[in-house]
Amino acid sequence: MKEMQEALEDLKRDSRADLRTLKDSVKHCTGSCDRINSIKTELKELRKELQALSRQNEELRAENSRLSVRIEELEQHSRANNLVIKGVPDDGDEIDVLKRIGSHVHEPIADSDIDEFHHVPTFDRMKRM
Repeated sequence: MKEMQEALEDLKRDSRADLRTLKDSVKHCTGSCDRINSIKTELKELRKELQALSRQNEELRAENSRLSVRIEELEQHSRANNLVIKGVPDDGDEIDVLKRIGSHVHEPIADSDIDEFHHVPTFDRMKRM
């Protein structure tokens, strides 16, 4: 009988140890599940943010494309009245040369007709630089 009681006590002790181990495992699993749920929530939020950023990126790309077209149109418009005349000497009397050219083609040129005047480097002038 004493042996039976000892066996029963051993069984109780082993059962308690197993129960403690099982409880620890359940706590660990619960903690892991909580972390997994937290990560899932964070992942959902990050996906939403990624979608919003992707939409914003597409909108910015479209706007960039529209602005590039607009810049090209404005540059074309700004060049609409440009005139390139080769061989005009670089002596500071360019406006007078333009007026004389205008009178030769029977199209008078006033100072107000000239917005800007630039010398465009020629191949020979670029060699000398």
